[in-house]
Amino acid sequence: MRSVAVTFMLACVVVADASAQDLSVVAITSPQSACTTVGIENVAIRVFNYGITLPAGTAFNASYRINAGAPVTELIVLASSLITNSNFAYTFTTQANLSVP
Repeated sequence: MRSVAVTFMLACVVVADASAQDLSVVAITSPQSACTTVGIENVAIRVFNYGITLPAGTAFNASYRINAGAPVTELIVLASSLITNSNFAYTFTTQANLSVP
């Protein structure tokens, strides 16, 4: 199974080593800045496919972590094919609590 990971640091947003079998997180689209955001926020990412076309139904895990907290991992199942050299947006269903240091 493929997986991607996103890590939030206290001072700013950092993408951890997210490459896994030709998938990579290329952007964190929400929150825009952990430096100025507090409270409950959606976490959204853009994932790029550097490999072969992935058919609909392909599943992989995506995770994020706030500072030293427990990772939030969700299973993403592609609703349609993800062709090579293309990307898609994903918003985690579990929101991040950025008010806790």
